[in-house]
Amino acid sequence: MGTKASLSTTRAAQIWTEMVELRRELYKDDCFFKMHEPWEQFTTESDLWSIKTYRSENQEEYKQKASVVEFDGRVTLTVDEVLLSRAREGGQLENFILAHEWCHLALRHHANFASNRNFVLSSTDKGYARLAGDIFELEADFGAVVFQCGVALRDERWDSVRLAKRAYADVAAVKKVRRLVNLEVFERE
Repeated sequence: MGTKASLSTTRAAQIWTEMVELRRELYKDDCFFKMHEPWEQFTTESDLWSIKTYRSENQEEYKQKASVVEFDGRVTLTVDEVLLSRAREGGQLENFILAHEWCHLALRHHANFASNRNFVLSSTDKGYARLAGDIFELEADFGAVVFQCGVALRDERWDSVRLAKRAYADVAAVKKVRRLVNLEVFERE
C-alpha cells in the first residue's frame, strides 16, 4: 500500500507567497473573479496560449475534467465546453477546476515530468469525490484556493462558505486551506 501524499507547512507557505504575488500582478486584493477570465485574457494576449474545448457524449453527465499541457512555451487548456460554460456562469466547482489547472502552470509542475496533468472527480454514493493522488495535485489544489481567494483567506470577517461563493471557489477546498493558513505554525513559516 502506498503512502498518502501530504503538503508540508513550509511548502504551503511558499505556494501561498507565490500565488498571492501572482494574483496581485493581475488583480487587487479585494477583487474576485471567475477563472475563465485570466485564461481568456492570456489566450487573447498571446498566440502561445490556447483553450481547446470538447463536447462530452452525454451532456447531462458532462465530464468534470480539465487538463493543461505546457510544451516549448506553448500552453493548452483542454476542457469540456459545459464545464467552461458553467465556470463563466459562476459555478464554484468548475472555477476551482480551472484554477487548479492554472496552478499547475504557475507552480511549474510541467518542468518536473513529461505527462499530462488533469483534474478528475469520481462519482461516489455520496456525490462527487476528489482525491489528490500525488504532491503535485495537492499543491495545485492548495494554490488554486489561494489564487482564487487571496489574502481574504486570513480575514476572519469572511466565513468559509461566503468567501467560497464570492471567490467562485469550492467550499470544501476553501475550508481545508483556511484551517492551514490560520495555524500559528503557518504564520511562522
